Amino acid sequence: MKAVNLKKGMLLTSMHEACLVVMPRNVFTEVASIVQAKLTKKLPQFICDEVKYMLYIGTCVDLGLKRSLLGQQYVLANGKIMIVDRGSWRYIAYVSNYDNLLNKI
Repeated sequence: MKAVNLKKGMLLTSMHEACLVVMPRNVFTEVASIVQAKLTKKLPQFICDEVKYMLYIGTCVDLGLKRSLLGQQYVLANGKIMIVDRGSWRYIAYVSNYDNLLNKI
């Protein structure tokens, strides 16, 4: 998915070949964590938090935050505001059918 196609409130998830994980806080960010896509066949064993779904909330300009070196799109994931790693967008897709999602919960 291209970041330019995002709209606020869009529900996002990972594509089949990847897994979204929470990376620890970084000195470059003001938010708690970073969401990063990892290929499932290369996942390390020490990962603590996985993100199944996330809600796109806007860019750093929309939220009034300083621009980060890691990316400028922010999401709500696992109850926290997180920044999405720039290289991860190619493994992220939007959820097009909310009814199927509600049946899984």
